[in-house]
Parts: sequence; C-alpha cells; structure tokens
Amino acid sequence: MKKLILSLGLLILIGAGLYFLNRPAPVEVRLVDVQQGTVEQIAANSRAGTIRACRRSRLSMPQGGRVARLLVDEGDHVEQDQPLLELWNADLKARLEEVAATLKAREIQTASACHTAALAQREARRTETLAQNRLASEELLDQRQTEARRAALA
Repeated sequence: MKKLILSLGLLILIGAGLYFLNRPAPVEVRLVDVQQGTVEQIAANSRAGTIRACRRSRLSMPQGGRVARLLVDEGDHVEQDQPLLELWNADLKARLEEVAATLKAREIQTASACHTAALAQREARRTETLAQNRLASEELLDQRQTEARRAALA
C-alpha cells in the first residue's frame, strides 16, 4: 500500500513538473498613463462601422435594422433630406409583393363572381321566357331565379 501511495505521489509530482515546464507564456499587457482632458471627438461604433460627424443631429428611427448600403463617404458634404444609408429591407419588399399578388387574386375573384352573377341572371331571364311559353317547368324557373339571386350576393 505504501508503494502505491508513493508511486501515485511521484506521478503527480512528475505531471506538475511537466505542466510547469510546458505552460503557455503569459499575455503581455502594455500600460499607458491616462490624463484628464476635453473630449475632442465622439465616435458611435456599430457592427456596420463608425460614422463621425462634425455636427450632431437628433436622429431616431421608428425601428432598427441592418445597414445594407452607405450612400455617403467620409468627408462628403451632405444636403438636408439627402439619404445617408439604406437599411436591409428584402423581407418588407417580399411582403409587399405578396400583398399585391393577394390583391390581384381578390380582384380576379370579384370579377369572376360578377360574371357568374350576370350569367345566372341571363339564364333566369331565358328560363322565364321559356316558362311563359310553357317550354320550361316552374321548378326550373324557380331554380334559375334562386341561382341568380344567390350569385348576386357573392
């Protein structure tokens, strides 16, 4: 038992020695003295980059987003109401196209319902003429008139 404990202690000492000899070098840290003074420049840092302005403006966006394109370069003079950047909006464009397609489909459905109602009305008038000449039954006339009224509701 003593040999086992002694062997285990020796292995631990050898392992600790190997770790000590092969450990990574410490990271060098450079220290700089900082003094108080005035702020000369304000920089706003974001993932898209840094924009520095000579005049501050109070901009607030109704919603945030990812910058897709910067429309001005550093040092450019800008005019009032000139766009400075473009936000990514592919999802909104796709939604707009989807809504436009849905509107077009609804317009087609409405036109189709109007044509169906007009056809049912003509059929009812023809059947009425035939019923006056005793060439169509009253049941058929009733069906055609009901179809015309139902199609007019749609």
